[in-house]
Amino acid sequence: MFSTLIINRCATVSGKSAAITLKVSPSYPSAIWFREHRGEPAPESWNSKDVSNAEGTLELTLLDRIREGRVGVTYTAKVVAAMRSDVDVRPTLPETVCLKFAKQEFSRGLAREAWFYEQIEPLQGVSVPIFYGFFSSPMVEQPGFPNLEFTPWTNRKYSYEDTTDSPPNNINQYPSQDWLPDDVPPYRGRPSHNENPSGYQQNSPWYRWNYTQDNPTVSVIVLELLGETCTGLRGPEVK
Repeated sequence: MFSTLIINRCATVSGKSAAITLKVSPSYPSAIWFREHRGEPAPESWNSKDVSNAEGTLELTLLDRIREGRVGVTYTAKVVAAMRSDVDVRPTLPETVCLKFAKQEFSRGLAREAWFYEQIEPLQGVSVPIFYGFFSSPMVEQPGFPNLEFTPWTNRKYSYEDTTDSPPNNINQYPSQDWLPDDVPPYRGRPSHNENPSGYQQNSPWYRWNYTQDNPTVSVIVLELLGETCTGLRGPEVK
C-alpha cells in the first residue's frame, strides 16, 4: 500500500497544468446489520485497514474521462512511477489504472466504497477490480490553493440536487450530510437495525465528515482498469 499519491495534469493554476498530492486514508467501516445475537463484538477484519504502515509513492498522469456517476467521476491514468522502500515496483503494476474521484459532497461515501473493496479483497482481480488504495487530503494542502481548479470537478453534468435523494426531514439527527443507510436513527425509540458494538464506525474520522465549501476534501480510489466502457446501449451483435 502506497502512502502518497501524485496525480499530474489533475488541476490548473492560472491556466497552467498542475499536479495534486494526496495521502493514504483509512476507509469508513459500516455498522453491522441486525443480528440474532446483538452486542457481540465485530471481528477485527470489520475495521478499516490499518494505513499506518503504508509507504512509498505512486505517481500517475491523468488521461481520459470515463464517466460521471452519482457520487464521483472516473478517469483513466497512466502509471509514471511507483517506488516503495527505494525499490521500483512499477513492473508489478499495470501501465494504466482507473481513478474514481469523489464529487465535493461525497468523500464520506467514497470512503465507505473503499471499505467494501477491503472487505472483498480475496475477490479482487477475480470478479472485482484490484484495489490499489484510497487517498484523500483537504484542498487547502494543495499548492496554488485557493486559485487551483480541480479538473475532475469541472464540467460537472449532474449537480448535488440531481444526484442525491431528498435529505431526510430529521437530517439534523444524522452524523453527516453525506448520509448512508446505517446512519438512519432509531424510529420512535425502537431498536435500530444497525449496531456498532466495536466502535469501528463511530470512531472513524469519516463519521462526522461534512463537505466544506471553503476547503473541500479531495478523495480518490485507485483501481484496476477493466474492459471497454459500458454504455448501456445494445447493438445487434449483443444477444
